[in-house]
Amino acid sequence: MIDIYLIGIEILLLGILFKYLSFFYVGLFSVIIIYFNFIFYGKRGGILSLVLLVFIFNYEKNIFKDEVILEKNYMVKAFVENGRGKVEKIDGKYLHRGIYIYTNGISDGYREIQGKFVEKIDHKYLQEYYFQGEKYKIVKENFIREFLKYKSEKLLENYSYKLKNFYFGVILGDKSNLDYETVKKFRKQGLSHILVISGLHMGIIMGIIKYIVSKFKLKREVSNSLVLFFLTLYVIGIGAYPSVLRAYIMGGIYLLGNIFYEKNDSKKTIFIGYIISISLFPHWIWNISTLLSYTAVGIILYIYPKIPTIKCNKKIYMYLYKHLTLILTLQLFMCPIYIYFFKNIPILTFIPNFFILPIGTIFILLGFLSLFLSLIGGGIILMPFTNITFQVMIYLIEVLDYIPYLTLEI
Repeated sequence: MIDIYLIGIEILLLGILFKYLSFFYVGLFSVIIIYFNFIFYGKRGGILSLVLLVFIFNYEKNIFKDEVILEKNYMVKAFVENGRGKVEKIDGKYLHRGIYIYTNGISDGYREIQGKFVEKIDHKYLQEYYFQGEKYKIVKENFIREFLKYKSEKLLENYSYKLKNFYFGVILGDKSNLDYETVKKFRKQGLSHILVISGLHMGIIMGIIKYIVSKFKLKREVSNSLVLFFLTLYVIGIGAYPSVLRAYIMGGIYLLGNIFYEKNDSKKTIFIGYIISISLFPHWIWNISTLLSYTAVGIILYIYPKIPTIKCNKKIYMYLYKHLTLILTLQLFMCPIYIYFFKNIPILTFIPNFFILPIGTIFILLGFLSLFLSLIGGGIILMPFTNITFQVMIYLIEVLDYIPYLTLEI
């Protein structure tokens, strides 16, 4: 286990150095690390060093590290929504820090845009530019995504556009039509994790698939392989967003452990997931959602178990106590991140989380189940319950939004 911790720390350290030093100096430092890996760990040090080399190679080859030059032609890949786009790649390379563009005449969705950065916008925290797109092409959706969207359209054809847009955002990852005011209220109340497909969603979908597969009484390795197969199809269908891939990698490690009869260790899984994720996608090391995700999981695994428990005969009281202490623990220990990156302090956001998170979880569960059942024509049965859950959740969001000091701007 110490080897896994070590390589994780080494990758993080190299990522920090890459941001401030040239490749030459990072290379020299890497040689020193690799040397000590061999000295102290022998053959295992060779494996550790191989992972480091993969990270270094991917970082140097696939990361756009230059400053954007105004009036220079670039090929930009971005997700555009209402004229504003979050840049994913420039000239085929990922970014080591976020860049946003404002552009006219580009339809919503993933787009590859040929054009120029014409002006930098003054912003205290974000890098934003006006971008003059000369031509663009639509990034085509794959067959699985088109199929899932078709099935979802059929499920929701008799329901409100508000439910449809929310369902598409939370279940299929398509946030292009999500109501901006609703999104703002979710963020204000510290509930963005419901809107972003991540560990919560992956855990639910794995549980659903595993439950269905278990009914066929298959061998352990066969059933877990099927769960991994269907989970992979879902990820391909909704798109390779960072939050999706992070959760998929961790879920995949867990399932592979079951397939090969390894004893599952949550702490080991999270570190292996981190190492694989950052080695393959080194730009994630500076992604704020990556930091939030792994920090939250670390708090749940290492800090939350230290919180004192209470003895109570009624299970419902025990559940409520654990639910509340988990929310408060996460809020308290993630405060420094919110202060540094978002310039606010969550004060009373534990209240919306306490009431709305369980309802949001039920919505996600019903949403996934209805989508699965739609494959055999039975999804429509659950849609009335999905709609009721949605209405209750939105009502509570509206009511709790009136609570003062949910967050404190600094």
